[in-house]
Amino acid sequence: MDELATGTRVLLVNLRAIDYPVLSLPLALPTLGGALKHLLGDGCAVSYFDRQVETWSEFVLRVTAFRPAIVGISAQFGSVGDLTECLQILDELDSTALRVVGNVVGTYAADELLSRHEGVLCCTSRGEESLVRLVEWLREKQADRSLATVPNLVYLDQSGRVRQTPSRSVPDSCVAPVDWDGYAADYDFRRYDEVWVEGSHGCPQKRNNVGCTYCAILPEAGSRDWTPRSIDLVMTDLGALARHGVAHVRFADEEFMANQPARAVEFANALCLLRASLEPAFELPTFDVAMRVDDVIRPNPAHDRPRQHLVNDAVVLLSANELRRLALRRLQDAGLTQVYLGVESGSAAQLRRMRKGVTPEGNRLALQVLRSLRLQAACGWIMFDPFLDSTNDLLENIAFIESNDLIPRALGDTFVTSPINTMRVLAGTPLKDQMAEAGLLRGLMANLLEYDFAYQNPVIGELVARLRDWKAGYDQARMYALKNRVAHAALSGSVAEGSNDHLYFDLKRLDFEVCKWLVDQLHNAKQGGIGSCIAAIPQWFHDRRATIVEQAPTLLAVGLGPPAPARLVPAAQPLAHHPLDAGGDGPVGQPVRHLPHVGRLRGEGQLRRRAGEQLFEPGTPLRQRHVQEHVPAGVGEQIEQHVVGGAVAGQPQQAASGGDTPL
Repeated sequence: MDELATGTRVLLVNLRAIDYPVLSLPLALPTLGGALKHLLGDGCAVSYFDRQVETWSEFVLRVTAFRPAIVGISAQFGSVGDLTECLQILDELDSTALRVVGNVVGTYAADELLSRHEGVLCCTSRGEESLVRLVEWLREKQADRSLATVPNLVYLDQSGRVRQTPSRSVPDSCVAPVDWDGYAADYDFRRYDEVWVEGSHGCPQKRNNVGCTYCAILPEAGSRDWTPRSIDLVMTDLGALARHGVAHVRFADEEFMANQPARAVEFANALCLLRASLEPAFELPTFDVAMRVDDVIRPNPAHDRPRQHLVNDAVVLLSANELRRLALRRLQDAGLTQVYLGVESGSAAQLRRMRKGVTPEGNRLALQVLRSLRLQAACGWIMFDPFLDSTNDLLENIAFIESNDLIPRALGDTFVTSPINTMRVLAGTPLKDQMAEAGLLRGLMANLLEYDFAYQNPVIGELVARLRDWKAGYDQARMYALKNRVAHAALSGSVAEGSNDHLYFDLKRLDFEVCKWLVDQLHNAKQGGIGSCIAAIPQWFHDRRATIVEQAPTLLAVGLGPPAPARLVPAAQPLAHHPLDAGGDGPVGQPVRHLPHVGRLRGEGQLRRRAGEQLFEPGTPLRQRHVQEHVPAGVGEQIEQHVVGGAVAGQPQQAASGGDTPL
């Protein structure tokens, strides 16, 4: 570690999100690492730790060997348990590192985290400038420089009062290339189920805090407007990922096109030029994106009238809708394979409650356009919202799914995410405030981001509870494994020999039929309104499900624990000659802070030394423990939001709402 002696050491940590059990390359880490390296150069040393593919035993080794001055922790939706364990380990190691918690937990649960964990700083919004300024603050601490100079922070001052520094978006000076090469030095990209890239952040509908009621996009200096990244930077990203063997990438953008089809055409042209410039040994990845329905088509006569547009420095005469179709065709030529479409509902009343800004007819036309282009649409869907008051909206939703053929039968079919998806109430959303005003909001849930709530009509709440019980009947680990295999096949266009992919589609159709049966029973009980009782789901539905599930291969039951670590961890030299290395017993079982950590882990059989090497690798007990980890309650419901090949939200909290997210 001598080469790190002159730089401030920053360890960037990605936690697991139990509510999103997909092995996903953590874009936040190389993005933040890239900014630190670009702006601070040799003045900062960066190391990465991904909890998805590494163990806490390895984390102990990393902290002991690297001795970070700052530990930046990316805490996604569903990672509170991992966050607590991470902070406890740092305490046990007597680490003096500054602990900075970011992502959605750091942003929306800052007050709760400060009350639970002494000395933690929370980073709200994006962290590029915040981390750079924190490194500078540490260097100048002797000069009594105030922490208030670091933007986007929430912390407790010396008197115990909560302080919040000014919020601002990332300045141009902190926009830097992503550190793909640095991350690839430690992790093989090909082992990840998903690899992300960012073309923009924010959403134009969130300007002035309006837009979809259920959506919580990270705040940007008081505004959530759409901000693009430089096309040149994105091309640099894609070129690097191609060289690292990545075959498909997912754009983390909340809104890829953002009503700028001319820019989308320029983007597609740049992709085609990049493909032509790559060395023959490398192939440009294919990709999928998330879009609003009105970025595909707007059913307004004004958008069908030709006018002049400037595209790639040339003037073209097209209508706005023709330009949108041109952009989609060019993107398809450049490698676009799937569009996540924020459809959400087939009910006009429900769409108005969501403030979607679209209509059922607009949704139908957008699906028609994508099908005409032979582009698969993965449709976000919310069957139930808390303010449902009659079965009329539900019947319209069911009719929309059926008339638009949104329950898939084959890999290339357009589909809804989960036909029985329910809206969630999340911190940082207008919906949370609406629910509180209506007296329907209950307590904050254990994930610190989601609220328990009551439905405005209790009978709708009963129906949702009945469907939740139905979903609890799945073997969640097996269904997750099946879903993930189908997703890979959908995006790659390849079907494995002896594939059982149709089972996933059969289960989705069965969910839809159960929902339809319950809604029909309720509607018939009181025509046009809500009945007073909910019938039990008939046994024949359970029998059909059991028959389908039994056909899923046994091998799919392998759990959600992380695979073997992505790399071996260098042993800390001061610990290399612990008595255990020579076969001694050692004082195994003492608290971590009282032992040489490598010796303790080796004594427990969790680490072993490779003969003749200064390297450790996980032992059998550690591997077994992680393969057998418990699958948390509620994972199944989340899995159904991440259906076949749907692009993934840049923010897992947004994904958890079940709404207009690429899930």
